[in-house]
Amino acid sequence: MTSPYSSGSFPTPQPHLQKQTAVTMLSMGLVGKHRPLDDLIDRLSRPDGQVWLQTLLRRQDRTLPMSMQSLLDGTASLDQLKRTKDISKSLIADAETREMALGALAVYCLSVAAALVHHGQLISSQSREEWDTLFVDLSAVMPVPWRDLLMQAALQQ
Repeated sequence: MTSPYSSGSFPTPQPHLQKQTAVTMLSMGLVGKHRPLDDLIDRLSRPDGQVWLQTLLRRQDRTLPMSMQSLLDGTASLDQLKRTKDISKSLIADAETREMALGALAVYCLSVAAALVHHGQLISSQSREEWDTLFVDLSAVMPVPWRDLLMQAALQQ
């Protein structure tokens, strides 16, 4: 069986497919939109990711208006969760290292999830659809009980 390309001829390009359109389509297939969350997922996926997260969360307990445990058990008020989210947002912007920024991003995401699960409120200007995708993606690399919180948030009506 001979290849249709063995003669050295190639299919004629379609006139309706402009060069820029083709480049755009190829780049969409090869490189998706990169989100800051993807860096956090990569960090959590490393062999020391779970230990890194636990160390980070213990450290956050000293700097936030409530304990990280209160995100899980529902004892954090909606105002405390909003403050924690805002503090985390500032820490992301002002972080001295990439690790610090990723840690603040983790707390930011967990605060938004806790507000949905325990108070039925989305405390972010991002769409619920974006957050649901984020929660599912992040839950794939988070340890229990954080994974459970994220999945509950994604399923929250």
